[in-house]
Amino acid sequence: MMFATMSVEPIITVHVEKLTGSTANVAIASAAVFSLTALGTVLSGPWLGKLADRVGPLRVLTASLAVATVLLMVQSSAPTLWSFAALRFVTGLALGGITPTVVSTLRRIVPATSVGLVLGYNVSAQYLGQVSGPIVAGWLGGVAGTSTVFLVTGALTALGVGVAVLIRRHTAESPSLA
Repeated sequence: MMFATMSVEPIITVHVEKLTGSTANVAIASAAVFSLTALGTVLSGPWLGKLADRVGPLRVLTASLAVATVLLMVQSSAPTLWSFAALRFVTGLALGGITPTVVSTLRRIVPATSVGLVLGYNVSAQYLGQVSGPIVAGWLGGVAGTSTVFLVTGALTALGVGVAVLIRRHTAESPSLA
């Protein structure tokens, strides 16, 4: 999931320039758009974490991924900088439900004797995504255009939705996870 999350970050400036048709103020506009995503995540993370405690982390994870998938796909065709910025903010809101629910799910399904090891692998996977996502997306954006990056990233998060659904079905006997 970190691969998908980080993949769009390096192409935001190029995409903002494409939307505005100008290099004037592109750096500040890109920084604002980038920051709006993070702001959405900061605002929603605690609330979605608390919701996951009530309804189950896999439900929140599945919903967060599904919403992020749709929003990423829509971003590929956002017609203006303002609509793109709004979509990035709302995407940030959805992303706030991912990390806490992944960690919560791992804590619940992994035996206590392996939690540290599995969480270590989780962190390693996150950083692997932070390294590979921007590289692959930068290449893809250069070859196929920035809009394609949003579509491919949306497809990857859709795979994440599928995995979350499979895990929910597999752990249906444990209501605290569903």
